Amino acid sequence: MLPFGGQGANQAIEDGGALGRLFQELEDPAEIPHRLALFDMVRRKRASRIQILSTVRIGKEKQVEKELEKYAEPGVLLPTNFEERTYHDFSFKVLKRCEEVLAAPQLPNLGSIRQENLLGSHSTRIPLAL
Repeated sequence: MLPFGGQGANQAIEDGGALGRLFQELEDPAEIPHRLALFDMVRRKRASRIQILSTVRIGKEKQVEKELEKYAEPGVLLPTNFEERTYHDFSFKVLKRCEEVLAAPQLPNLGSIRQENLLGSHSTRIPLAL
């Protein structure tokens, strides 16, 4: 990641927090693949967006808008300016998100999480006042 947003270390901290929380109460090693899938669900799209945003200077977010759309999640607004980028970069609560996916009920015989439970608190955007 380039230093335009200063997000490289932040993403490592979020990854560590997510892994720590998702594996904190693991009792059965057979559950490891499922927990890794949850980690992927929590982190991949956000980390991809952060990585893309790190390639452009602040204020130039529109330059990568189409690329960001590939990693859009329901309820998460893609940043198009400095204020939205700041909100996007610093408002994510990784531990809360992990709690949400851990608490989501499993669909019978599918072993996957219900999509409607994945949105959690990210379906609402609170404007950032700078």
